[in-house]
Amino acid sequence: MADSNIMKSTVIKNANPLKVSQEMLFDDRIQVARPDVFPNRCVGQIEIKLRNGTILQASGSLISDYTVLTAGHVVKGTNNQFLDIETFRFIPARNHSNMPYGIYDWSEMRAVYNGGSRDWALISLAQPAGFQTGFLGTSAKFPVNRWANERDHFQHIGFPGDHTDEMWIDEDGVCTGIHDNRQLKTDIDAAHGQSGGPLTINWFSNNPQVCGCLSWGPNPIEDPNYFTPGYEDVKTDVWMQWLCDEYGKKHSDDRFSGCQSHLTEGPVETKSMLPNYDIPHVFTDDKGPSIRRFTPRATENWMTPHRARLMVNQQDKKL
Repeated sequence: MADSNIMKSTVIKNANPLKVSQEMLFDDRIQVARPDVFPNRCVGQIEIKLRNGTILQASGSLISDYTVLTAGHVVKGTNNQFLDIETFRFIPARNHSNMPYGIYDWSEMRAVYNGGSRDWALISLAQPAGFQTGFLGTSAKFPVNRWANERDHFQHIGFPGDHTDEMWIDEDGVCTGIHDNRQLKTDIDAAHGQSGGPLTINWFSNNPQVCGCLSWGPNPIEDPNYFTPGYEDVKTDVWMQWLCDEYGKKHSDDRFSGCQSHLTEGPVETKSMLPNYDIPHVFTDDKGPSIRRFTPRATENWMTPHRARLMVNQQDKKL
């Protein structure tokens, strides 16, 4: 006779269930596999040391050979006064200790931060980082609600604090509303450390363009996150105006080609540029490791293909 229990429902309990945080469930960011290639390398980590010893980290993007766009709260306090900066470093394409395009100091800054929705900074570098990395184009629409109505697809790139010294990207987002008539509310995921990083369109095309910089978000990682666009509720005293009228023209060798609008109602745009390959590169005369690092005594037992064949022949003869 069959066991009567085989027809009965039973129950089992998990004494130690795995608890997955909501941030992990809804985090759309992925690590950038090659930070050192264009256009990724136009995004950099910003490191600031204040005179009181405080260390700050943020993100920024090159929008001309000399000009970095980032958030105003990176360099200013809520009173709209510049922080007491001792050292500033912009590090394009950083990947942990690898800094393939060098470190750049600042020469001039223009920024605004009112503790709210006015939050951007333009930083003119002391040297043209864009000669090594290239730089990104920009795009600004007015009125800003066009970003929501026209449903552009965005990307956001930066250096999050939860993945130290690594570049991460959210590859697809949209504008879901306009905050305070100025900022773009998005479904982009971002974390602390990505402040100032670029909101972009056409990232995977031949003319990637920056539309804004990350300002804030109410959650540790998941959306919404808010970005300051080139135009806000006005076209004056905004980062796009200062880029077009002044920051793109500060240096005679800056390849910034100015701002263009083909249609009366169209966006104001600038074009991206690849590195300046016309700059001559000097290679030092290096005679190789046998002279600089090793002595003949150290190399006499190195295994080479020829030496390996001789050893095999000697073993065969012994057999």
